[in-house]
Amino acid sequence: MGGLISRYALNFMEDQNMNHETRLWISFDAPHLGANVPIGFQHQFNFLAFGLDDFWILGDQNVEELHPIIDGMLRSSAARQMLTDQFEPHITDSDGVTFNSSLALPRAHPFKAIFDGRMNSLTSFGFPELTRNVTIINGSGNNNRYPDNTAGANNLNPGSRILNANINIMTGADLKVETFFTPDAGTQILTSKVHLDFAWWFPLANDRINNADSRAYTYTNGIDAASGGLFDILNLSEGLATDGLVGEFLGALSTDYFNFIPSVSAMAFEITNNEINWFHTPSGVTTARATTSVTPFDAWYMPIENEPHVTLTEDNVAFALNEIFQETLSADSNLENSIKLKRNPITDNLTILSSKIIENAKISILDITGKIVYNHTITLNNSTRIPLLLASGLYVLEVETQNNYKFKTKLVIK
Repeated sequence: MGGLISRYALNFMEDQNMNHETRLWISFDAPHLGANVPIGFQHQFNFLAFGLDDFWILGDQNVEELHPIIDGMLRSSAARQMLTDQFEPHITDSDGVTFNSSLALPRAHPFKAIFDGRMNSLTSFGFPELTRNVTIINGSGNNNRYPDNTAGANNLNPGSRILNANINIMTGADLKVETFFTPDAGTQILTSKVHLDFAWWFPLANDRINNADSRAYTYTNGIDAASGGLFDILNLSEGLATDGLVGEFLGALSTDYFNFIPSVSAMAFEITNNEINWFHTPSGVTTARATTSVTPFDAWYMPIENEPHVTLTEDNVAFALNEIFQETLSADSNLENSIKLKRNPITDNLTILSSKIIENAKISILDITGKIVYNHTITLNNSTRIPLLLASGLYVLEVETQNNYKFKTKLVIK
């Protein structure tokens, strides 16, 4: 949620005419149009956690290990503000677990509209306007699918079955569960099936069945199989006991990941009439301060294949560093191809590489307040090493020749 919080903070400060002193804002796989946890999982986890407490013969059979996932995650304020489909609005029954089949379309919690509305009302475009805004996403920029964990590594698609398990929970009682990804556009399917099946001879025990349907809008396939930054499902069990039902449940899954931050969301693509096509394939992406391929970002990094959420790679790190350092601030054409730094950041010495001899070059280094902290005139040759004793931080290096040609760049000292 860091990308949303920082965006909100910058928007608020600009609305209040506060100087946020921020040049560059990097959004890292943030859910600007919403996040996703498969609604089939949400239904099953909630039912197993709180729907098995009415067996007067057997006693409370709720799976307490799942309570933190519901109370600490899926029912948290953050989940209510971010998820495009959240389980609570689907429940109208007093038991707190049964989905209303007539409410099968995706339903966000009311908190999401409140959060989005407040943030978007702070600036003209809903994004910071006094910063350079760039985004790094982990979802595929080509709308590629992500695979299951079977031997064939088959692509997961709308309606794919990702769980089909028969788990023995006690003598004479089996838990039969099935989970499906949300369906193709304009269709409705069973996305979650939970059947607590008691043997016929089990005294005074009735089977318990609780299912949930999901319908996709006519303008998009269901969000679950869309490209996006992927959530590692094993993270759901972090800190939980996994030697019982929870472990068998997770072990039976035919996928290790689900789409958590859709690519369309992380790119914050412009949409019309709130109709988001989660399977939109970007083409000719353009920036605008305006599902199209228009984004509010000034620059972006999109990988070809889907990656786990907030994964750092050699390519996206290089993109970020280029945006952070932006080495050359300005240079006269006579010096543009003649001077460069051997490395940046540096520690205790600066090496300037020059393709020609430049006599009596004036070297100045200024700190972020504009104070000159180094000023010396030297002759630059092929490789000129300048010892420095400066505190860590961001500086500006200026090189000026006798002919008043100038070169200026950012310098980072570690």
